[in-house]
Amino acid sequence: MDESALRELWDRERIRALACAYASAVDRRDFATLRELFLPDARLAIYAGEPAPEALRFEARGRDAIERALRGIERYAVTTHLVGGQHVVLEGDRARAETSCRASHLHLRDGQRYCLDMAIRYQDRLERVGSEWRFAERALAVDWESEAPLPSRRR
Repeated sequence: MDESALRELWDRERIRALACAYASAVDRRDFATLRELFLPDARLAIYAGEPAPEALRFEARGRDAIERALRGIERYAVTTHLVGGQHVVLEGDRARAETSCRASHLHLRDGQRYCLDMAIRYQDRLERVGSEWRFAERALAVDWESEAPLPSRRR
């Protein structure tokens, strides 16, 4: 395997690791790590379905605003983000990627446990910084959501 093929494999693996690091940091409430995964002037946006102006639910620009927005996850007792398939298009020191994710959010309402499940496609624009990749833009395309009460726990 030649050097350029190895570099491409390495880049693809680092981009996949970036998506996994984001999921892990969200679930662990590790906001310092989350902050560093984004470029200083990055954009985070959430869409109801395919990204389009009429589907925009939320937008934050810059690390400070993104960190504040991501702290909204603290309203859930527990979250689990399972990263699935990923498609990457490398363009030198820039890349585009789409990563599927199933996210579960446990919360309490009126003493009852509920789970909000979401099917998300992260549509990312990425840039290489040194040997690492960072998010320049992360758009969450929320394809569907489902919320249901969880059975009560028995001891």
